[in-house]
Amino acid sequence: MNSWDDVRIFLGLARHGTSRKAARVLGLNQSTVSRHRQQLETASGVALFERHANRLILTQAGLEFEVIAEEIEERFAALDRQVLGRDVRLRGHIRVSLPDLAIAPLAPVLAAFRQCY
Repeated sequence: MNSWDDVRIFLGLARHGTSRKAARVLGLNQSTVSRHRQQLETASGVALFERHANRLILTQAGLEFEVIAEEIEERFAALDRQVLGRDVRLRGHIRVSLPDLAIAPLAPVLAAFRQCY
């Protein structure tokens, strides 16, 4: 396994059972998903999936891999929530629509907000 993409594609296959469905959910094409699966199995030296009918079923090694892959997925999600979400710089435009009666009372509040930010 070389990257987060390998883990993400593995989880897509494990959850959706086919390269086609996994590709659709992941926004990739089917051949890319299949190629990643083959490369992952070749690199690891173990079969992670078995083909049954038209579905991919996890092998015992695949089930063990899935547990760890889900932990990795959760850590990436935590990274987004805890670290990357700390950007406190405010940017962009704010548009406020108010009835005429509310402009006078809110003008000082909006002016203070503008001065702070």
